[in-house]
Amino acid sequence: MKYLLILLLTISTFLLFADENKKEVNNTPESTSEKEVKSPEKKNVVTNIAKKEAAKTVEKEIKETLAENLKRTCAINYSKPYTLDTALIVGTPNGFDFKFWLPFNINLESIIGVDFDKNFLLSLGVNHKFNSYQNKVIALDIDYGTKFIMGTQLDDDGRSLKLSLNFPIGITIPIKNSAISFSTYFAPGFTIKPLLDWDYSWGITFIYNFEVAKRERGSRKCLSGKLGQLGGKYDKLGGKFDELGGKFNDLQSENEGLSLKNKALEAEKASLAFEKQKLEDDKSKLESENKNLESNLVNMEEEKKKIEDQIKNTSSSEETESLKKQLEELKKQKEEAEAEKERLKKEKEDLNKNLEKNNKKTCELSGGNFSNGRCNCPTGRVSQNSKCVCAGVNQRWSDKYNKCTCLKGYSKKNGSCQKCKLTSYWGNCVSKCPKPQVEWKSRCVCPSSKGYKRASNGSCVCKHGYKDYGDGFCLKAGN
Repeated sequence: MKYLLILLLTISTFLLFADENKKEVNNTPESTSEKEVKSPEKKNVVTNIAKKEAAKTVEKEIKETLAENLKRTCAINYSKPYTLDTALIVGTPNGFDFKFWLPFNINLESIIGVDFDKNFLLSLGVNHKFNSYQNKVIALDIDYGTKFIMGTQLDDDGRSLKLSLNFPIGITIPIKNSAISFSTYFAPGFTIKPLLDWDYSWGITFIYNFEVAKRERGSRKCLSGKLGQLGGKYDKLGGKFDELGGKFNDLQSENEGLSLKNKALEAEKASLAFEKQKLEDDKSKLESENKNLESNLVNMEEEKKKIEDQIKNTSSSEETESLKKQLEELKKQKEEAEAEKERLKKEKEDLNKNLEKNNKKTCELSGGNFSNGRCNCPTGRVSQNSKCVCAGVNQRWSDKYNKCTCLKGYSKKNGSCQKCKLTSYWGNCVSKCPKPQVEWKSRCVCPSSKGYKRASNGSCVCKHGYKDYGDGFCLKAGN
C-alpha cells in the first residue's frame, strides 16, 4: 500500500509541475493547424492591372502562399488533445505503446512488450513533451515523466516478478508528415520488488504510430480535396487574369493609336510653325524689296524732272535729242519697276492669305476659334502668335483634363503654380509619401535600408531574395 501511495504522490507532483510550466509549451506548426489561415490575397493585388510584371509576381506569391496555407490547414496533429495513439515499438522493448493525450502536450502512457531476454513488461506512466528543434523534414522532441513498471526478470531461480518506479527522460525524433519516429531514453529510478533498491533502464526504439498513419492518410485526402477546390478557383482566377489581360491589350492598342495620333498632331504643329516662319521670312524679304523699289521709283521721278528741265533749257538739237533718249529709257525702267511693284504686291497678298490659313490652323489645333484675323482663345488662355497658351506661369494645357494645369513639381496655391514641397516618383506633388516610401530631399523614395527597391511603375518592391511580410520591411526569405 505504501508503494502505491508513493506512486500516486509522484504522479500528482508531476502533474502540478506540468501545469505550472504550461506557458513554456511552444506552438509547433502542427499545433497551430486549426488556427485561422492567413489569407493569401494581398491588399493591392489589383491596384495596377495594367502591369504584366506585377500580375506575374502576384500569381507567384498566390501559389506560394496557397501551398503554405494548404500544409497548415491539412497538417498532421501529432499530439491532439483527448486522442489515443497506438504505436508499434521495435527496440528495447518490443511491443505496443498506447498514449492518451491531454492538453499542454501531457500524455498518459502504457507499454506492453518484451525485451530481448524475453522478459515481459507492462508500464503505466505520465509524460510531458516539448519541442526543442524543428525544420521542414524532422523535429526534435524532449520527453520526461514518471513510469510504474511491472514485469518479469530472469535470475538464478528462474523468472520472478519485478516492480519498479522510474523517471524517464528521452529524445524523440519524429519524421515530419510521417508515422515513423525514432526514440532513445534513459530512466533512473528504484525497484519496489523483489527488493527496494536503485534501478535504471535505457533503450533505443523504432516507432510506427498507427493513429498518426491514419491521420496522415486523412491529411493527404484533405490536401487532395483542397487542391481540387483551389484548382477550380485558380482556373477562374486565371480566366479573370486572361480577361484583364485582353482588356489591357485593348487599352494598350487604343493608347498606342492615341499616341500615334498625338505624334502626328505634334508633327503637324511643328510643320505649321516651320511653314509660318518661312512665310514670315518671305514676307519680310518682299517688304524689303518693295521698299527698295519705292526708293528707286522716287529717284526715277526726280531724274525725269531733271531731264525735262534740261530739255527746256538747252538750245542744241543734238543735246536735246540725247536727253530725249535718256528720258525714254528712264520711262521704260519706270514701267518695269511699276510692273515689279505690282508683282510684289500680288505675291504679298498670297503670302498674307497663306499666313492667315496657317494662323487659323495653328489656332484651331491649340483649341481656339479663328475669326476676323484673330485667334479667340477659351477662358484661362491667351493668344500668342495665333496659338492659345496658358496665361499663368509654370502652366501647360492638359488635353486629359481640358484645362491649364501646373507643370510637374508645381502645385496651385493662391491662384498661381508654385514649387511643391514634396514630389512623388513621377514628379507629381503629394502631401505625404505612400507607404512604404519615405521622404528624402523633398522626394518620395523606396527605403533601400528596409530591403526595398523601386520598380519601373514607381512602386516599391522587395529586393531579389527578400519577401514582404506586410510590416513595412522586406526580410530575407526564411527569416
